[in-house]
Amino acid sequence: MIRRNYVLMIQVNIFSCGGIALCTCISHKILDGSTYAVFLKDWTAAVRRSSSEIVHPSFTGPSLFPQIPSLLDKCPIDFSKINFPSQRFVFSGPKLAALKAQTEVLISECVPSRFEVVAALLWKCVAKAASKSYESSLGKPFNLGMIINLRGKNCVPKNSVGNLVWRGLAQCKLSPQLEPKTLVHQIKKCKTEINDDFVEAMKE
Repeated sequence: MIRRNYVLMIQVNIFSCGGIALCTCISHKILDGSTYAVFLKDWTAAVRRSSSEIVHPSFTGPSLFPQIPSLLDKCPIDFSKINFPSQRFVFSGPKLAALKAQTEVLISECVPSRFEVVAALLWKCVAKAASKSYESSLGKPFNLGMIINLRGKNCVPKNSVGNLVWRGLAQCKLSPQLEPKTLVHQIKKCKTEINDDFVEAMKE
């Protein structure tokens, strides 16, 4: 494949059985996951001729968060030279429901989301493993990083196009016995801290 600076690439795969698969690749320089999902939904709605379902994009992002020229094309890490191990975990519907039910009994705030209960479970497992490998770190801060969507906060439209996300950081004390309610609470706290006031301050 010839590598060029394409904004969007689409590949159509037609199988002998008659099935069709579409593969798309969009430049992360202009879009994030939320924008990508809206693009695919709008494309689907256009094919179905369901104009009422199409979300008209907003391009106000650059005016809200102007680029800083001195930071362009500067990345402290060359990700192409790093091998990232990955593993896939599958949570069935009943398992997710059980996790949410278990946490709902323990927490009096509001119903936790699927993301919150799964993130808390994985965070707990990593903390347990880390506490065995790094006993000298027990009781010290143990962080969980997450990507938080800025759309819908302050004056950022929900249909904004761009990379409108921010990194949140939930924190607990490293321990082999962490309660799910504690971790869910910290995740919720992290998400609520990225609020309208935070976005307004960041704009300046």
